[in-house]
Formats: sequence, structure tokens, C-alpha cells
Amino acid sequence: MPKVGCPEMQDKIDSLLQEIEKIKKQCPDSTEGTDTLKIPPDAKNPDFAEGRWKSTTYIYNTSGDKVVLYFDFYKKGKGEITLVEPDNTECKADLSLSINTGKFIIDQLTASTCNPPPESYNAYYFECEPDNNGCAECWAENKKDKSNKFKFSLVKIK
Repeated sequence: MPKVGCPEMQDKIDSLLQEIEKIKKQCPDSTEGTDTLKIPPDAKNPDFAEGRWKSTTYIYNTSGDKVVLYFDFYKKGKGEITLVEPDNTECKADLSLSINTGKFIIDQLTASTCNPPPESYNAYYFECEPDNNGCAECWAENKKDKSNKFKFSLVKIK
């Protein structure tokens, strides 16, 4: 993903990337070969998602700053979430991955702890299901504050 030194320019880049993802979903043929997570109709395990993914939606820290979410999915139902704050502080937690009735389930096992401490973020439960084109539409719910929910897509980083 492009990274620039000016926060205002980075906000514009991020906004454009989100708009691109919205446009891709409006045209069924535009999603062929793209980097948006797709859930195969016959998926029996989450290994199809192996790789590094970035959320198209942010969360916000207690100061109101945007925090970027990265998901690393490994084989055998394991993964890790990394939250990156504007000062590049990284906060991590382990994930459990599964498939249940065609949905890709991402369960954050603990709160994300930051390095350097003491900041941390509550754990989330994530659920993704395929749209008509097979692209994953995902929802997140904060495990401690059930009213804290958001929708997002995942874009492949590597």
C-alpha cells in the first residue's frame, strides 16, 4: 500500500482505496483477479485466505486517531491481527479462523497488546460472508462493547 509522510495526503489515499473497493463491488466482472478477499463456495477450511490482508475500514484510538487493521492468516485455522497506530505503534493478538455454514469466522482470542505498552484494544469477533460475486463482506463486533460494530472488506497485501 502506498505510504506518504503527510497525514492529509495519506487520508486522501486511504479514502480513494476505499472508494475503489466500493466501485469494484458495483460491477460483477471487475472483481475477477482482484485483491479483495473471496470466499470459495466449497470452502471447508480457512486455508484459502492464507496471506496478509488490510481492512478497508479503520478503528479509532482514545485520542480519535485512525488505527489500521492488518490480518495475517496462516494455515490450520490460525492467524494474528495487528493494529497500527499513526505513530507506528503495533498492537497484536492471536486469531482463530474457521468456516461455519459458508461464513469465514475470525475470532480474536485476546485483547490486542501494544508495544510499547500500556495501550491495548478490546478483542473483536469478525464474520465474513460472500456477496453475489464471492467477495467477502465482513462485519466486526467489539466483544466488550456490543454496540461497537463496523463493516469492512479485506484487501490482499501479500
